[in-house]
Amino acid sequence: MATMLDFVLNGQAMQVPFPEPNQSILNWLRTDLGLMGSKEGCATGDCGACTVVIGDIQKDGQVRYQAVNGCITLANTLQGRHLLTVEGVGSKDKLHPCQQVMVDHHGTQCGYCTPGFVMSLFAGHCNGLDAQAMSAALGGNLCRCTGYTTIRDAATELAAKPCVMPFDPAEVQGALQQVKADSAANASASSAFVIPRTIEQAVTAINRYPDYKLVAGGTDLLVEMNVFHRRYPGFIWLGGIEGMQQIEENAGVVRFGAGVTFNQLMQWSASQSAPLHALLDRVAANQVRNQGTLGGNIVNASPVGDMPPVLLALDARIELTSAEGVRQMPLSDFFLGYRQTALQQGELLTAVIVPRAALARPLFIHKISKRWEDDIASTLLVLSATVADAGRLTDIHIGLGGMAATPCRATHTEQWLQQADVLAISSDELLAALGRDVQPMSDARASAQYRAGVTATLLKRGLKQLFSEVQKGGLSHA
Repeated sequence: MATMLDFVLNGQAMQVPFPEPNQSILNWLRTDLGLMGSKEGCATGDCGACTVVIGDIQKDGQVRYQAVNGCITLANTLQGRHLLTVEGVGSKDKLHPCQQVMVDHHGTQCGYCTPGFVMSLFAGHCNGLDAQAMSAALGGNLCRCTGYTTIRDAATELAAKPCVMPFDPAEVQGALQQVKADSAANASASSAFVIPRTIEQAVTAINRYPDYKLVAGGTDLLVEMNVFHRRYPGFIWLGGIEGMQQIEENAGVVRFGAGVTFNQLMQWSASQSAPLHALLDRVAANQVRNQGTLGGNIVNASPVGDMPPVLLALDARIELTSAEGVRQMPLSDFFLGYRQTALQQGELLTAVIVPRAALARPLFIHKISKRWEDDIASTLLVLSATVADAGRLTDIHIGLGGMAATPCRATHTEQWLQQADVLAISSDELLAALGRDVQPMSDARASAQYRAGVTATLLKRGLKQLFSEVQKGGLSHA
């Protein structure tokens, strides 16, 4: 077990006492290290003022850098990683290009949000993003002063410049490789923060520390900790398990490791599913998508999670691992009640398995939210089906989110549609059918009546779109 936090800070190898396990990177930087550049604007991962950049060494030895929200990232997750803050990007005497373009284009006024913008620009810059992608990557940074035009102009100019690293990449790479080698056999960073490197180590830790909180991306957990001041005796961080971060295809299925992030899913879906890619582009912002995981979105069991309705419509199964072995179950059997699941004591969600045949079916996804981007769903409908002939569908699967206490399949509606001429069905008939599957909830985002009516309308639109796309040749015909 390690006794000190080994990481690289702004290009310099560091060994420091482990932070208190509940501390976020932002809080630790400001209170313990005296680095005040990163700011707290919301403490919920929405505003981006706390953005920092984290570098992880890859299998090929290269270091990949990503922007994350410091306010919703635990400080101890920095073990064996490179943390870059605004203090390490440039200096008063020599600004980094990502800072200079902000000056040249007058991209700052009050300045409170500026460190976060600089770090998002830096991450995009060192990843070689073009102007359009660079601008999109700023979606998780808010500014109440500038109106964004000057900041986007700065991003456009930066995208045309060569990447400049404010540190020696070879030294950082060597330091991270050494820390990784030293910690490869350890299943802990400290007694209160366990970092397993394999699924087997994770299962052992879960049984050894049953009161410790499992955390992967932490993008929901840290919000609850910040807003409700919740504290835990310790954590088991799953972000160091490479075996849970892969997307693999074999034997007619696609296997998504539970640690796959939303941005990994976005990259995969770009060539695999346009409707899914469009949905993922609306999920949170870049910083959150860099950390939030598929497994966390499922185990969190929120009724407004974006991925469960999609996976339900795709016949997904989940893989659960414990000391007793591995078991699989349909995702439709996993959600038992509000934030309640079939996950047993000592079990870990390790993978999501989707049949390739389900991914080949035509797919319609529509999410209703108060904001188009970076918002949770008021209602989310997913329709997957095969067009058999005029007015007929087969293999109908309907996933619903944001409607009730759990994500669910509309099985009664699916069976009814199998026998119907779907092009002749009215919205009122669909409303009645959906009422047999789910009783919508009312909350601050939408009333039960609104949810029911909108979902029926979306389903009618989806049915019509499936037939329209087949006629245009955009979707395959059974």
